Amino acid sequence: MKKILSVVLVCVMCFSMVACSAEFTDLLSDLELLMEALDSYDFSGDISSSENPSYKVPIILLHGRISNTEAFFGVHTPVEIEVNSYYGTEREVLYTTASNHEITFIEDGKLGQYLTEKLGYEPNKNLFAFNYPNEDMVEMNAKRLSQYINNLVDAAANGATDFVDPNYLFESPEARANKQVKFILIGHSMGGLVSRYYIENMGGKYAEKLITVCTPHYGSGWGDASDAIGALYVPCDTDLQTDSMLFGGKEQTRFPLKVTGESEIYQKFEYAHMHQSRTLRGNHDTNVKYYAIGGYDAGIPNKKDFPSSVQFSDVSEKLQNDLLHGNTFSVEFEISTESKRAFQDRINEAINAFSLAKYGESSHFRFSDSGGDNVVNYMSQFAVNFDGSGDNIGYQKIEQSTLIFTTGYSIVDSYHTNIAEEPLMHEAVGRYINADT
Repeated sequence: MKKILSVVLVCVMCFSMVACSAEFTDLLSDLELLMEALDSYDFSGDISSSENPSYKVPIILLHGRISNTEAFFGVHTPVEIEVNSYYGTEREVLYTTASNHEITFIEDGKLGQYLTEKLGYEPNKNLFAFNYPNEDMVEMNAKRLSQYINNLVDAAANGATDFVDPNYLFESPEARANKQVKFILIGHSMGGLVSRYYIENMGGKYAEKLITVCTPHYGSGWGDASDAIGALYVPCDTDLQTDSMLFGGKEQTRFPLKVTGESEIYQKFEYAHMHQSRTLRGNHDTNVKYYAIGGYDAGIPNKKDFPSSVQFSDVSEKLQNDLLHGNTFSVEFEISTESKRAFQDRINEAINAFSLAKYGESSHFRFSDSGGDNVVNYMSQFAVNFDGSGDNIGYQKIEQSTLIFTTGYSIVDSYHTNIAEEPLMHEAVGRYINADT
């Protein structure tokens, strides 16, 4: 607009040179005053500005082992769980083609609904889902994630698809022209590791922020168990072992049971052995901010057949009662990696402050090393490791952390998956989406 008025001013000046009447002289004076005002005017709100105040940083959802975005996030795509319960490289185009992951439906009660109804995200505009082969290795799936994002950005920037609206994906026409966009990655369980590998080992060109939910940042005991049991074993479990190459551990997988080369389990093992993921590098050399949400099932005290994973002797009676009646609560805490005791103390400080504010009584948990969400222990969920393995290789810098407490789940009915419907988890994700740090 300023350029247009400048042209008008020049034209009037030229005309006034020809017709020097008092009226034109006054008009010229008025236009000069207008130009002075324009010099001090802030045009950042002009419609031609590159800034879009309503813009939302787009989100990509990533599921975990033997799951998909429908099962955990309530976000349906044509790549259903019957399709992505798979490993191997025969279907690469299926997983890396962005339009194959178009969101078709969002269920009630899970994170997908919270993101759309509470935070205003819109499916296939600034909310996306990536369903990778859920039995495959972390590194393989990180490469697929990278290709999926590249294809999504290219298709939107070039106007080659009606799957995504570039006016939502890119913050401005200039950003679209230069393919400049950053995503918030939200990964449940192994989806957090896939995201980490993309960021730490592959550069994470399009990542701005990672929010992990119950992610085994240093592996899961269930990875060890499924390997040993055999019947539960799928290739990605080799990566999920606590001493796997992914976490700076062994270079050779152990053989699951004694089986012959013709069996299905042997074929899976051979695939996993050949495709073990390389060690995560850590996020200290990246600009991507990490946020961690974890779960802790306090068990069912005073039952011999299900011993509690936490001692209740230092927990206030009112808090015990709330837990025993199925209530949940969450605390945000600062992570300490100085020692296991210091890490636990930081959580207890937050718990005690919560208990004093809510009940007027002090509370201190006594944590079990194996305690967590029934699948991942609470230390691994927050990317800390105190057993000395790998000398804390790949240590993660977590900006903010939330631990959600509950009780009453079992190994079969685990909080690792039931946290999907936890409002406290949804609210924590919302805080971290909007966090400045």
